[in-house]
Amino acid sequence: MLQNSNDRFMQAEDIAEALGLQRETFLRKRNGLIIEHGMPAPLPGQKKLRWHREGMEKWLRQYGEIKAHAMRTAGSLVRIHVDRAQLTAAYAAGAAA
Repeated sequence: MLQNSNDRFMQAEDIAEALGLQRETFLRKRNGLIIEHGMPAPLPGQKKLRWHREGMEKWLRQYGEIKAHAMRTAGSLVRIHVDRAQLTAAYAAGAAA
């Protein structure tokens, strides 16, 4: 059975929604996502921007995992900064006593 061609492809609106962006914002960021984050390029020779659904869904999963890891790492950096400030204050108080 042949798949409907709409099932095999994603358009800019679909990808923008998956990324939580407005279509215009996604289109503005598209080249950066391709160059810096390895997002698949759109299919060449198309009137409308389209991407292969399978490849784009795989990239979206990977990109989501990378972003989630970056957020966890950023959170731990904040905790380290707070801990460092508290330890410095405690050592300073101990040295003054």
